[in-house]
Amino acid sequence: MDHESEEKTHFLQALIDAIPTPIYYKDLEGIYQGCNKAFETMLGLSKEDIIGKTAFDVWPKEFADRYHQMDNELFSHPGIQVFDSTVRFADGLNHDVSFYKATYEDMAGRLKGLVGIFIDISGRKQTEEKLRQTASELQAVFQAIPDLFFRFSADGTYQKLLVGRPADLYDPAGGLIGKRVDISKKLGREFQEAIAQSLETQSLVVTEYPMPLEGETRFFEARFIPLLKDQVVVVVRNITERKQTEERLKYLGFHDVMTGLYNRSFFEEELKRLDAKRQLPLSIIIGDIDGLKLVNDTLGHREGDQLIVKVAGIVQKACRAEDIVCRWGGDEFAILLPKTDTETAEKICERIRKDCEKAKEDPVPVSVSLGAAMKRSADQNIDDVLREAEDMMYWNKLDSNNTRFSVVTYFQRSLAEKTRETVERGRRIQDLVLKMGNVLDLSRPEREELSILALLHDIGEIAIPEKILLKPCSLTPEEWQIMKKHPEIGDSIARSVPNLTAIAEAILTHHERWDGTGYPNGLQGAQIPLQSRVLSIADAYDAMISGRPYKKAISHREALEEIQRCAGTQFDPALVDLFVRVVSCD
Repeated sequence: MDHESEEKTHFLQALIDAIPTPIYYKDLEGIYQGCNKAFETMLGLSKEDIIGKTAFDVWPKEFADRYHQMDNELFSHPGIQVFDSTVRFADGLNHDVSFYKATYEDMAGRLKGLVGIFIDISGRKQTEEKLRQTASELQAVFQAIPDLFFRFSADGTYQKLLVGRPADLYDPAGGLIGKRVDISKKLGREFQEAIAQSLETQSLVVTEYPMPLEGETRFFEARFIPLLKDQVVVVVRNITERKQTEERLKYLGFHDVMTGLYNRSFFEEELKRLDAKRQLPLSIIIGDIDGLKLVNDTLGHREGDQLIVKVAGIVQKACRAEDIVCRWGGDEFAILLPKTDTETAEKICERIRKDCEKAKEDPVPVSVSLGAAMKRSADQNIDDVLREAEDMMYWNKLDSNNTRFSVVTYFQRSLAEKTRETVERGRRIQDLVLKMGNVLDLSRPEREELSILALLHDIGEIAIPEKILLKPCSLTPEEWQIMKKHPEIGDSIARSVPNLTAIAEAILTHHERWDGTGYPNGLQGAQIPLQSRVLSIADAYDAMISGRPYKKAISHREALEEIQRCAGTQFDPALVDLFVRVVSCD
């Protein structure tokens, strides 16, 4: 073998040894003629224990029979063969692998043997790629692997190029051979240094670099492997997808997915970084969305999430570029303001409040309780400043009862628009229950509660789909089950507002029946609160004389007859008699 052939053989062996995928080749008798280091490692054998042997010498019989059969099929139909199998590696574990094999011929076109590689596809079968080969010698293996293979001399001259992915070249392949890397550019200097280091240490050197290609930045990994005393083989792999995944994971590690703001982990890291004398005065703002639980419990978490996103946008817009805005928790936000005094922090809080007032009431009025505190001197504990900001926020939140009540009144207006109910209907029911309250000699607070109950008893219907509320015919059993949830929803709304807790139970029970067949709890007789029993009669009477989407209105006389007919079943019979007298006197 002449020097050039020996050098080429040495180069090819070094090249396939650098590839982390097991590779081997056999002759027509099934005798191994060569392999790379990855193949040796997979079997746990040395090259001397493999070369000159057959599959029956190096594999268990059940595997050898299969491989021998597949080799014969390939020799019978030369070309490419791909199949999946399970292989036991030297580590004693079974691995799912794909076999990629191709026949090769001599210069005269005579079939000489096959080249094969193993690709471990354990855990990634869904993303495996079928390897296609068109050549018949080792070159077929190189072209099938998604890498670029270079050979460099010690001075950085391109000696040879085996192209795996031409799209990853910044210059046509023919324009590279014989040229030196351009050390006037950063990448050229990095390559020259890696070549020198690999030759000096006679070891693998790995570097990563970005490169603009086709209008976008791609990332590559270059692996430098010493070949001879003055040459190296370089395997270049496109790692753009990996880098993008890493960047995405890094982003998710410090950002809130819903709002795009920084998350609490990032806040805590930045708090440590900014807790320095050069950043003083350091102000902190803590904000909490008013009424979010009420929105979640009534309109659902999707609407609640929309409110969170809306507030996040308002807060971000009100802050300066240098401020660090974070989502602190479910309904809380935190803002770090380096080199900012209390006066400036309060101005930012005021901007947030005003922008909330200007925001569209969709799904509800927007309000945020805010608290601010400032670290003035280095000897102050930053945790104490943070607690002070939280305390101020909670103190200001005491005023948010009015905000929650405004959310409820907004619900009331929205419900009236959705159901096309008029204000007059609510006033009529209010008038009826107050007249009964006077006759029953109820106290003033009790009459006030009846008055509010008349307006808000169906507030839970805000969470019921409009197609059910306005359906012009009878509800299906499934729709009826949804409709029957509105007293419980209304109860939850009322209990969230201190001013309405007194009527929460009456809202919950206003669809209970005297005979115990009502909902949601099947209460009977006097178990039902008096306010609910009064309201149910007035509400039913007004509904009958006003009409509903699914039923036409009836006369005053017919409505009273129906009320009397339901005394003792749906309604409290004593209150029915009282109601008839009250209405008849008008």
